[in-house]
Amino acid sequence: MIRNIQAPEGFAGKGEFQKTVTVVEFEPVTTGTRVRLTNTGYSATPEAQTVYGHFEWGNAYTLAELKKRFEKGAIDRTQGEGAARNAEADKAVTGK
Repeated sequence: MIRNIQAPEGFAGKGEFQKTVTVVEFEPVTTGTRVRLTNTGYSATPEAQTVYGHFEWGNAYTLAELKKRFEKGAIDRTQGEGAARNAEADKAVTGK
């Protein structure tokens, strides 16, 4: 379980962000591992929905990257394509 307590500098919806919780579950199945990601704590306020939009994209990205990691092994996130992907994720989260 991940409880979100710190938002990036300038993050829109910081107060709502801190109310969210992410649970990642790994379950062995006959074909490999099932990964379930649940993100909760959102209200119906516009601020909360903005935060949800960030997580909707970010969680899909995280799961896709995790799938690649299981299939292909680790990649170097400090240079080349790995660094570019980190920068893309940072921009999506921070808007910078």
